[in-house]
Amino acid sequence: MQINPAGLLLGTKRAGTAALLSALVLTLSSAPAGAAYPTNVCVAKKMVTAGKYCQARLKAWSKWQKAPAAAGADQKRDDSIARATTKFSQLWDKADQVAAKKGVDCSDTTYTGTEALAALDAAVDVLQTSVADGLNAGDKYDLRCRSKILNAAASLCSGELKAQGKHVKALAKDPDRTRVGAATAKATAKFSSKVAREVAKAAARGASCDNSPGFAAMGDDLAAMTAAVVDGTTVSPNVSTAWTMVTPDTEIPYRASYPGALKTLRPICAHGTPYNFFVRRGSVNKLVVYYQGGGACWDGATCHLLGTFKQSTGSGDDPTAYPYGLNDYDRPENPFRDWNAVVIGYCTGDVHWGDGGSSYGQSLIRHKGRHNASVVEKWAREHFVNPERVFVTGSSAGSYGAIFNSVPLIEAVYPASTFDVLGDGGMGVITPDFMGQYMPNWGIEATRPTHIPGLGGPLADLSIIDAWASIANYFPGHRFGQYTTAYDGGDGSQLSFYQVMLNPGDVLEWPKWWEPTCDWNAQVRQICQDTGTQATNFRCYIGAGSRHTMFGSDKVYTDTSGGVPTVVDWMNAMLAGDPAWTDVECSDCNPIATCQGGSSRGLACAVDSDCPGGSCDQDPIGSGAPFQADGTVVCP
Repeated sequence: MQINPAGLLLGTKRAGTAALLSALVLTLSSAPAGAAYPTNVCVAKKMVTAGKYCQARLKAWSKWQKAPAAAGADQKRDDSIARATTKFSQLWDKADQVAAKKGVDCSDTTYTGTEALAALDAAVDVLQTSVADGLNAGDKYDLRCRSKILNAAASLCSGELKAQGKHVKALAKDPDRTRVGAATAKATAKFSSKVAREVAKAAARGASCDNSPGFAAMGDDLAAMTAAVVDGTTVSPNVSTAWTMVTPDTEIPYRASYPGALKTLRPICAHGTPYNFFVRRGSVNKLVVYYQGGGACWDGATCHLLGTFKQSTGSGDDPTAYPYGLNDYDRPENPFRDWNAVVIGYCTGDVHWGDGGSSYGQSLIRHKGRHNASVVEKWAREHFVNPERVFVTGSSAGSYGAIFNSVPLIEAVYPASTFDVLGDGGMGVITPDFMGQYMPNWGIEATRPTHIPGLGGPLADLSIIDAWASIANYFPGHRFGQYTTAYDGGDGSQLSFYQVMLNPGDVLEWPKWWEPTCDWNAQVRQICQDTGTQATNFRCYIGAGSRHTMFGSDKVYTDTSGGVPTVVDWMNAMLAGDPAWTDVECSDCNPIATCQGGSSRGLACAVDSDCPGGSCDQDPIGSGAPFQADGTVVCP
């Protein structure tokens, strides 16, 4: 047994179940956001507090600048700043205290009040120095002009941060960020107009209130200060830039703001072992949410007899141990190398959406994937408050978790972020009765997003095409996609789980994953075609070969087998909203082999010696038809 870069279990218990998880779509729960989340309220208060402090400090300097030589001027300025500092500290701490009463640790979300004060003081000092440059201290009109410019800067400082706070507190009211952008632009224009007016008035009185380079830069300096406050309060500096494992409490209250959300989370793995997940901070305000794979189970045979799912989380899932493909954050071509990231561990056999449990005649299997996913969701929204973009993805079982769990993420958690959602190795080919017969075992019925048109009604009546298209159509401003190889095979693959579904109870047939290859491939192509027809923001990438999942493979940067673009090029087009982001399907789809790691990573190979420092990753080859003796696939 081994684990790939993203923590996907490989081998007989590998992360697989593309098919069965599809039903998951029905498990989603979320609808329009309700009251503001406590972390957002706290962050908004801190932004406004920072703005008020900046305003008070600049006003203190403004009054001093009007008559700096007056008796007691320095003391009055310093006293005003001291009062503002005390008030700032009180309000900052109060925001943390109020948030704590509502079940969130806002102090862990933001930099400290001391750090905020230091940054604000430094920024104000730069502004004050710019205004004083070239001053004629003996000219009252010059003094008055510069005093009013500082006062205008105070208003801009407060206005910009007030606008940012208003936005963060109610993200859903400004989903495309036009309001906050307009408010900032209006405040900046007003400041520039005020500066020009005061300079002109001073000039009319014969004063030379002119520091053109410095005055012109003040708007940019204030914008930089605002950006620093926003960054310090929405991207937690307390998160390490190294991958870090988080072990949450066993019971967590969660004031999630969408209907059907679990109010008390109890993270746990299938056999009662602790749940863990991994996080890292990047250098840009963007977020990758990755759902780990690991198979699935739904009855006594799959849950107990063969254990067809990943059953625990822990240090073995550390992404740093598997630096390949899109998990290689040192690779310049990786579009996510600078992003913040969370890896949602998997150990419940329910494709990240269960809220139930069954013994299946033996020991209890805890299908608590929904609890676990919600724990990471809660952690993410309290440490990465308002990312510009969110890329939601997952491999194998995680592919279903990614697409279905994107619903609450888009609607309630990050309604002002741009989303791209991509499933990796989970197309949703299942037997006709799987949804109605086995999905209920995971306890998903109560959390279905029935408010999304097309997802209501009995589980047994829903198709995977309905699922993919309904979600994509419900969010037309975002992009959705699926990746798969043409013959996704081997132990733990999409084909292997489809073979299990086709032969319930006949375990001797389960290892023959290659038998339904042509049927499965035809259904995949139909799913892509029909879903794309129904949803214009949905695309498929069908690559050559039979490898299961691509996220942790070096071939994503280099492989063009079968006449396809590289996976990374296709994903970059997706992220850019480029018209070049189109459906992709290989023309020659036979199994391939590429180097994993080493100096030839991602290049074609035949044996390990072709991959210095790495290994030759051979696609799985079936032991019978439609696989031929030479490893090719021939379908009718």
